[in-house]
Amino acid sequence: AREIFKKEGHSIDYDLMNWARAVADVREGKFNALVGCSKADAVGFIFPKVPIGILVNYYYALAESKWSYTGVDSLKSKMIGVINEYSYGDTIDEQIKKKNPALKLVSGSDPLLRLIQMTESKRLDGFIENPLVLEYNLGLMKKDIKKFKAVSPNLANDPDLFISFAPG
Repeated sequence: AREIFKKEGHSIDYDLMNWARAVADVREGKFNALVGCSKADAVGFIFPKVPIGILVNYYYALAESKWSYTGVDSLKSKMIGVINEYSYGDTIDEQIKKKNPALKLVSGSDPLLRLIQMTESKRLDGFIENPLVLEYNLGLMKKDIKKFKAVSPNLANDPDLFISFAPG
């Protein structure tokens, strides 16, 4: 994005922040765009024709876990962390809207870190995340990726990610 917009005389400043806050701030005009956004994340925003990436999401659990996600019924008696205001694809988004008690919403400035810590301490049975995002963050935390395993197929059915722009 920096290189593309630089050619047109624009500069780019990135701010990392809580996703729900980022969407609201862009919608209000405090910022101009969101990076890595699906169309479900920011209804009414302006999206280019060409995506910048592909969304992939899996349920993750500790490596020693015997549980795997095989559908909504497999969530019974489980506690799974999801990040507030993220879009995980229609199936999961629908369960979040229905307030499935197995899905615990987490927000704040570093929700993935909280999900990882809560799973390690067994306060959660798992969480949903993109494998590249998880691997990158575990690397920053100096944690071994092998501590977690994907326990589901890819959940994302609307896979395109964009740089989306504020409606105004």
